[in-house]
Amino acid sequence: STLPTEPSKMKLLTQCYLGIACAASFAAGFSAPGASSVQALLNANQEEIASLKTIAQSISNDAAVAPTNDVFYLRYALETSYENDDERTEALKSNIQWRLTDGKNIVTTAHQAVQAASSAENSK
Repeated sequence: STLPTEPSKMKLLTQCYLGIACAASFAAGFSAPGASSVQALLNANQEEIASLKTIAQSISNDAAVAPTNDVFYLRYALETSYENDDERTEALKSNIQWRLTDGKNIVTTAHQAVQAASSAENSK
């Protein structure tokens, strides 16, 4: 199979892979179904998201490794399978560590593709 080469299709593919399509839609000014409910969840979990983001960014200041996007951290805040906050934090640290090592090429390439697609779309 071949990957799409049009910037908008590459951007969508990359965003879906990273699980940030909704947040990117907010940033680009598009409305998405359920956008207000996602924003409500972001607002309700703002402190937890900020705490998780601080932990991730203390491990790496590379935006590809420790995303600046709040939706990335929202899934940790909402996940009910964690028995406590320590387990939640360890899951995040494990993910960031993978993104920093074994997954670095994947997340860096995806991050660059989103940046390039966003630049191309914004220059229209």
